[in-house]
Amino acid sequence: MQQEEITAYIVKELAKHHNPKDIALTLCEKTKMPWSDAEKLVRHVQSTHGQEIAVRQSPLLIIFSVGLLVVGLGSIVFGISIIDHDGSGNRLSTRMVFIGIGMILGGIIGLWNTIASLLKGK
Repeated sequence: MQQEEITAYIVKELAKHHNPKDIALTLCEKTKMPWSDAEKLVRHVQSTHGQEIAVRQSPLLIIFSVGLLVVGLGSIVFGISIIDHDGSGNRLSTRMVFIGIGMILGGIIGLWNTIASLLKGK
């Protein structure tokens, strides 16, 4: 493997959220590189190609965050419909509303952090 191929492999694997130690182990197996050198190389690529890794990870994170927003909104609507249907504020409906609010906040935070990390590199 050439240096460019090794770097591309590390970036690809880090973008898939693979463990850096597993990546270093694979490098040791494929290139006969010493463990300490492989770990240093993975850390170096992680620090120098952080923006590229973030860009490759962003579609999955955005989809997850939007999904969380949609499910949270559904939870709130379902919880409110239970309250309206039976006319009481039972515990399940109240929990559904608060869980939905938490999910929406989590989705917003996830989107915010993902988009901010993408814009930070530009």
